[in-house]
Amino acid sequence: MPFKETCPVEERIGLFLDYETGVFTVSALCRRYGISRDTFYVWKRRRESGSPQWWEEKSHATALCPHRTPEAVAAAAIGVRKQFPHFGPKKIRAWLSAKEPGFAWPAASTIGGILKRAGLIQERRRRSRGFPGRGLRRGGGRE
Repeated sequence: MPFKETCPVEERIGLFLDYETGVFTVSALCRRYGISRDTFYVWKRRRESGSPQWWEEKSHATALCPHRTPEAVAAAAIGVRKQFPHFGPKKIRAWLSAKEPGFAWPAASTIGGILKRAGLIQERRRRSRGFPGRGLRRGGGRE
């Protein structure tokens, strides 16, 4: 007997085809398809909403990030970097703090992330450090 290959979309459609027969209870269908009742009702609401692609997976990304750095702060950091291209994140933070001491500026690492996203920082290759003892001769005496 060959194995039957299905995808999540086909499983969802099959779930509701079984539900419409009226033979199965919601609990039995959820056990059979390996989902929770909450998931079943979420998909049922999507299906009843009339959306043409109710069976497709929705993004799980949040719509808003409440702790994201405000755009004005990011723009200030980017403006300082453009004014002083040799300044790094620590120096930019110090410069902004000196200019506006009462404001809570983000950490230097956050400013570094802002500059990196803006394309104002190029990553440098890190130098590999030698292992301890590299270059030492055995014996220690004169030869």
